[in-house]
Amino acid sequence: MEQKNTDNTFLVRWLNNELTKEELEAFEQSEKTERIRYTIKKIGTLDAPQYKEEEILKQIKEQLNETSKMRPLFPKWLYMAAASVAILLGMYYFFDNSTKFETTYGETKVVSLPDGSEIKLNAKTQVSYDKENWDANRTVLLDGEAYFEVEKGSAFVVKTKEGAVTVLGTRFNTKVEKGFIEVQCHEGRVKVSGTTIGERILNKGDAFRKINETQKNWKIEEEVPSWIKGESTFAEVPIHYVITALQKQFDVVFEVHSIDQRVLYTGGFAHDNLEIALKTVFDPMRISYIFKDKTTIVLEAE
Repeated sequence: MEQKNTDNTFLVRWLNNELTKEELEAFEQSEKTERIRYTIKKIGTLDAPQYKEEEILKQIKEQLNETSKMRPLFPKWLYMAAASVAILLGMYYFFDNSTKFETTYGETKVVSLPDGSEIKLNAKTQVSYDKENWDANRTVLLDGEAYFEVEKGSAFVVKTKEGAVTVLGTRFNTKVEKGFIEVQCHEGRVKVSGTTIGERILNKGDAFRKINETQKNWKIEEEVPSWIKGESTFAEVPIHYVITALQKQFDVVFEVHSIDQRVLYTGGFAHDNLEIALKTVFDPMRISYIFKDKTTIVLEAE
């Protein structure tokens, strides 16, 4: 019975329910069975694009049927399981048809979507969407900060690692970092949702922010976010996020000494001059800044 478990096509036959009763009983008693089930279950949770299962299974079988000429250190059927996992993961990335855009330090970019909607990306931002299935699924993945002008139609969803924003037709700005999400509604109505957020409805002029476990609501009057006009503004934001914004706009690195980065900052800086931006942000906070070299700045409390 053990010999049958070394069949090069054992795993394929198991996946196709083609094992004999004796083979299945022996396999179910193996200590490695649960590991394989767990691995395949995890693969099933990947948000992979649609593909033809018969063609992919054919490719898997072709790969598995290639006999190795090297003497294995482990049972061949275990190698087959690992090979199947590698092939499936490889095909997930190969068949990923998402359209992606990103910006680098100090760069902005305008992205036109298939329905006429537009996304304006701020510095160091990434977005992606499925162009082929856009009419049926108006979903954008966002990491960074972007301003959206959405044409009316089916639900438009912006997914981030900190929560999701759902709209029908509107203009809004979304900014996300680790432990941070901020949404400003400039026109129409949006829904912000997430595991630790619940659901919140924002109307025109409403803004919402969540930093770790702290949430804040406030009003805005601007027709568009300030960064569209070349200036970053902040309302009671920990100075840590202001420092991060400076890094993204000017491609510099900060060495921070003896500063409580939880201190709140209200103000802003223009994107066209680093020296003026540093003075604007840090002078009122009584923080000194010294250029260690062209791209490294040391910050210390005065």
